[in-house]
Amino acid sequence: MRLYLSGPITGDKNYRDKFKRAEQALRADGIKDIVNPAELIGVLSPEATSWEEYMRIDLELLAMSDALILLPGWEKSLGCQREHGYAEAAGKIILEFGEMIKH
Repeated sequence: MRLYLSGPITGDKNYRDKFKRAEQALRADGIKDIVNPAELIGVLSPEATSWEEYMRIDLELLAMSDALILLPGWEKSLGCQREHGYAEAAGKIILEFGEMIKH
C-alpha cells in the first residue's frame, strides 16, 4: 500500500523536517512505500516552479497512491484541502497522521 503525506508547506519554514519526521515514524512502524511531496522542492527549482505546477505534480502522485495521510495543520492549507477533496472523490483511504502511528 502506497501512502501519500499531505501537510502544510507554504509559509512553514520547518515543513521539510515535519514531513521527514512523519516519514521516518511511518517507516519505523514498517510502512515502506511512502510518497513525501516535500522532497519535490529539492528536485524542482522553487523560483521557476509555480504553486499550481507543484499541485499538479502532487495530485498525480496522490493518484498513484492508495491512501492520504494528513499531517497536523492540514485543515489550514489550501493545497492540503485540495488533496483531501481529490482523495475523497477518488475513494482513497484518508487518515490523520496520529491514527497511523503505533508508538
